Amino acid sequence: MVPKPAFVPGSTAARWGATAAGRRRGGVHGNVSNLAVVPLPACPGTDPPADVVGAVVSSEAALPEDERVRIERRQRRRRGRRRALERSRHATNTTQYGPGKR
Repeated sequence: MVPKPAFVPGSTAARWGATAAGRRRGGVHGNVSNLAVVPLPACPGTDPPADVVGAVVSSEAALPEDERVRIERRQRRRRGRRRALERSRHATNTTQYGPGKR
């Protein structure tokens, strides 16, 4: 089975065609804490036009400082709640959560 090409609205296709005359494509790499965007030649393995030659240009999307601080604070609160629940569980069921055999 061969999948059909994805639907692209006309306005989007026009915008893509206007960027570097369609000679570049964007590559995106995302992991847990970073998002990197790198433009690549539209046809890999071919010589790029003279105006596109040069080092690979990349950019990294980063959260604003206040947003990052807010997320860290929320995660810290969640960890604290989880730890408090674990301590409560251990305190109410001492037979199951007794000291280790060391």
